[in-house]
Amino acid sequence: MKRFLTKTLIMVVPIIGMVLYYVMAVEPHKNGDLGNLGFIPFDESYNTTINSMGLDSVYAISIDNLDSIDCDSSILTIGDSFSILGTSSYQNFLAKLYPGFKIYNLDYNHASEASDEPAVNYQLFVDKLIQDAPLPRIIILESVERYIADRLYNLKFYPHAETDRITEMSAINRESLPEENNQIKSREANSLLTRIIDNKEKLRKNFLNTQEYIKKRFNIDNPVKHLKLRQEMFTCEGREDDLFFYRDDLIDIPENIYTESRHKLDSLFSITEQKGIRFVFLVPSDKYDLYKDFTINDTYGAKGQLAAFDQYNDNPRFLNGKELLYPYLKQGEKDIYRCNDTHWSPLASSYVAKELKRRLDIQEKQ
Repeated sequence: MKRFLTKTLIMVVPIIGMVLYYVMAVEPHKNGDLGNLGFIPFDESYNTTINSMGLDSVYAISIDNLDSIDCDSSILTIGDSFSILGTSSYQNFLAKLYPGFKIYNLDYNHASEASDEPAVNYQLFVDKLIQDAPLPRIIILESVERYIADRLYNLKFYPHAETDRITEMSAINRESLPEENNQIKSREANSLLTRIIDNKEKLRKNFLNTQEYIKKRFNIDNPVKHLKLRQEMFTCEGREDDLFFYRDDLIDIPENIYTESRHKLDSLFSITEQKGIRFVFLVPSDKYDLYKDFTINDTYGAKGQLAAFDQYNDNPRFLNGKELLYPYLKQGEKDIYRCNDTHWSPLASSYVAKELKRRLDIQEKQ
């Protein structure tokens, strides 16, 4: 019996230890989209420090469609998660450079997993463009590097009424999302039962999350990749020389997709110029692509999609995020991107806003 108990303890104790470690050391300290995706703990004060670099208010006006825009003295931005960073967004810093202008951002259904919702908005913009519908005279179309080829490739340059229907359905779906139940239940009848159910649910979630943590801890299908850096490039305590990035930064794209994507980009430049629209296609670089030259023992060797668009770097209608921010890294600037996240910091947003204005000013003079 003692031998059985001993063997049981040998098997059970490590599992209990791992559960306790996850519950106490990992779960409370997960933060940033990479921390949450990869079950990685980060210094909790880091986000506060980085967010303090942003502005006090959000200046961009979020809209669901393109029909309610005041086109006079306004700027329209259409993008993905890089365009919805709140007080840290490039739009916020752009607003400071364009006093008196309204900045609109075409939002999207963040919860949708069925389709690339930002791409739906890109098509809606193209439809309005070719239909000669009223649009602001300054427009910024933004796409993170890992998706630029596919998003450009799938654009259709002819009237696309179906997009309106899809967008309307997305708006309806957003409005019809179930609201949280805010009704106060009877304390006497339900408090004990609620606590029991909550505790069981917490235990179940912690157990399932611990299983997921163990898998990711041993790099089993972890969407977050990691490389060491030659120097400290972040101020996150304990992670100063760690590069964490999303696995989709390593996606390889066939050359024929790039070729067609460049044709579509040329069409965007041509049509917006013909219509007198000051336009910039903004591409935030993937985190891996921006930092890979500073890594140690990079076994991935991914090229990055922006390399296929280098020919546009001198075009004032195209802003290559890597080309802009790489020199700041070489100068030793820290936290250009967030250590725990796929997105850039408010510091980078301010650099991007200044460069956007510079390119828009060039177009105004042409």
